[in-house]
Amino acid sequence: MEDMSTKVVAVIICLLLLAVGIYIITIFVDTTGVETSKIETFSVSDPSVDLTVTLGYNPSVKPTVEQYNGISWNAVATADVEWSGTKTLVIEHEGMQG
Repeated sequence: MEDMSTKVVAVIICLLLLAVGIYIITIFVDTTGVETSKIETFSVSDPSVDLTVTLGYNPSVKPTVEQYNGISWNAVATADVEWSGTKTLVIEHEGMQG
């Protein structure tokens, strides 16, 4: 009978260790995953001039740009956004509301 209770305790301990391991892996994957979206804001001092900004990260796809007109956020046309594939982004003045 003692042999059976030792096996049961060993199985329970193994299951607990497995559960803790899965939990740790899940937390690690969730916190170190790839960021899918990030919001950065920049001020525009003169909307009649192209705005060049340096992002705090290097996006994997062309960023979406929006501008605030005092009432709501509006998308800037993708044709008015130049992105070289690095952290530098240029918003042409034609796309900004003045």
